[in-house]
Amino acid sequence: FRKELTEFLLLAREEDKDPTTLTGSYAGAMGYGQFISSSYRYYAVDFDDDGVRDIWANPVDAIGSIASYFNRHHWQGDHPRALQVGLERPLGLEYLDSGLEQTLTVGDYAKLGVGVGNLTENLPAKLYEVTGDEGPEYWLALPDFYVITRYNRSHLYALAVHHLADLIKARYAAG
Repeated sequence: FRKELTEFLLLAREEDKDPTTLTGSYAGAMGYGQFISSSYRYYAVDFDDDGVRDIWANPVDAIGSIASYFNRHHWQGDHPRALQVGLERPLGLEYLDSGLEQTLTVGDYAKLGVGVGNLTENLPAKLYEVTGDEGPEYWLALPDFYVITRYNRSHLYALAVHHLADLIKARYAAG
């Protein structure tokens, strides 16, 4: 709490804002992107070049700031974020849902009988089991999925973002 309070007071001073007027959640998350104070100070950008980093009222700065966050966490954009996969045989719990770190590779999962398609074998990956409408689903998460989990430490959140991004992309492509 004290570290984030210090960060909050510093950002108020740096941005020339009255700290009593800045609003956020009970946990300190602020603006469109729900940045905590330290994230604001490190990742927020003035994306529209108006001289102000405003994630509360300026969606352009908010989107640019989220992109800045993703960029600094090594967003690649050259592979799928995640893909639904099939299993040749059941896997033990040691391969499912044990944290967010991608400690195995696509090649490791292929050797375990996970259908990985034509992905690069040395690409870091993590396998998740989630409950779908028709029972268990298996999702192979790749590096950009991991970047999303750096923003919010939940694989379910990241999967929701993944699905939402695909829906937006499809709607945009449809015109």
